[in-house]
Amino acid sequence: MKKWFTCRCYLVASMLLYSAAMPVAAADDGAKQGEPAVVELQSRWQQSKFLHFTDGGQVSLGAAGAEAGRWTLEPARGSGGGAFVIRHGMTGQLLSAAEGDSSALVAVNAAAVGDRSRWIIEPVDTFVTIRNAATGKYLNIEKQGTPDVGLDKQPDAKNWWSGLWQVNRVSGGELPRFRKAGLVMVTSPAYGSTISGDVDVRISAPGFGKATVRCWSSSGDAKFGRDSVVGEADLDDDGAGVVRFPASDYPRGPVCVRVSATQAGKTSNYYLMLYNTAGKQWNAGIPSKAPPAAEGMKLAFADDFDKPELSITKDGSNATYMSHKPGGGDFSGIPFGDHENRETTPFSQVDTYLRIRADQSKKTTGLLSSLRKDGTGFTATVPCYFEARLIAQSAPGTWPAFWTMTTGVHKGLKTPADELDVIEAYGGEGKGNPNQRGYWIHSHYWNQAPDGGKDYSQDRFADQIKMTQIPGGGEASWYETFHTYGVLIGKEYTVYYCDDIEVARHKTARLSLEQPHFFFVNFAIGGASGWKIDLSQYGGVADMYVDYVRVYQGK
Repeated sequence: MKKWFTCRCYLVASMLLYSAAMPVAAADDGAKQGEPAVVELQSRWQQSKFLHFTDGGQVSLGAAGAEAGRWTLEPARGSGGGAFVIRHGMTGQLLSAAEGDSSALVAVNAAAVGDRSRWIIEPVDTFVTIRNAATGKYLNIEKQGTPDVGLDKQPDAKNWWSGLWQVNRVSGGELPRFRKAGLVMVTSPAYGSTISGDVDVRISAPGFGKATVRCWSSSGDAKFGRDSVVGEADLDDDGAGVVRFPASDYPRGPVCVRVSATQAGKTSNYYLMLYNTAGKQWNAGIPSKAPPAAEGMKLAFADDFDKPELSITKDGSNATYMSHKPGGGDFSGIPFGDHENRETTPFSQVDTYLRIRADQSKKTTGLLSSLRKDGTGFTATVPCYFEARLIAQSAPGTWPAFWTMTTGVHKGLKTPADELDVIEAYGGEGKGNPNQRGYWIHSHYWNQAPDGGKDYSQDRFADQIKMTQIPGGGEASWYETFHTYGVLIGKEYTVYYCDDIEVARHKTARLSLEQPHFFFVNFAIGGASGWKIDLSQYGGVADMYVDYVRVYQGK
């Protein structure tokens, strides 16, 4: 067994460069090729107010459900693929900024399209900002009762809600997809969709000249596979290009297709999670043999997520898993949802994989606990070994984890408890994001110090695992392909593994020796991690797939 230890490292921020001269937004292929979506534009600040045209062509605010408040958002031709025109459903006229220095809004005929009739629509959480291409100012209702285009402050999740809008689809085609400037997107296939055969990956990256598509392949090393370049594309003047992805040549099941767009020293990445029904099975499912770290132990728990129905309830009653943290303390910026509500459940079973989907529009993401609210459920005592195989999305705010705790925690947040984070990963790149290709291991000893805080006197581990540099490892990060993550909680040492390679250890803590352990699998978003949330590149969703969880118990 190889051993590998890391030293403390610091996050090095690499700024994702933005193209100020190329504000961009993109619509779905369906919206471009078919009927545009008919929408209402609802103010976030005054939620009973919607953008209207009056009979005389005056731009105003009105109630929902009126024909005067119906619009279509259509890509503006000749704008480099970045702007929209906002067309009124009744008159066919376009929303425009008035000529001169005025902040007024006017209606113009379609034949008069110019920059003042083009709008840059960018996402802010589940809302959007609408910025005029000519003036650079934002559509807002700061002057209550009269919308204008005079706001020169950039609205965000905390400030200037008068310039934030909700785009509500009423009828017609699919809603367009919006994105922030300087980011590559994939317009087809859709994020999270099922693929097979040869698939055209359609790229939209205005302001960039070249795109490279990569995906982790099962060829080469039987255990770790290898990275591969699927293809490259020279992007046209609108930043559009296509690379064909031969799905049959790549692993069956969840795959991450990585798109990197470049131009003059700036780079933008897109991580496209898909489900591949072609290809061959590769290391999927619970192995027939025990892992080396569990030698001499007996299998005590195994879930390959191949049952007819997922066994999850809000408090864990009559089920295998609880969908919240026992004892309280849910910690995700997007709340952990319940499987009982099938409209918003974050959990689904795809073949023999558990998919946990974070969805900003449904305001849910997922957590599984093997301990129930009442303290019953699956647990294991020292010596024991916990293992999970998983892949998760990297995007600003994504926070996938597999971890254990001692059972006393179900009594409340002030109860002494040990927490062992087997993998704690942070997604996102660029300024304000973790910029991590590795993941973190943490051991926490809660409420055990003399002052009631965390006990730092016991041996512990808290550091980043540079997984692409693990000697003898596969050089792939947690969001590029599946890995197994394990922890052996022994009578003397607690040892952490990635793909059966030891990556960290510390002496087993007092409470870990005394109390049983249970496990969590979760896909938190933002929240207690402190990192910003921005899933806009992916339409407000992000996926985590769990292949299996298994636990071994020693004597």
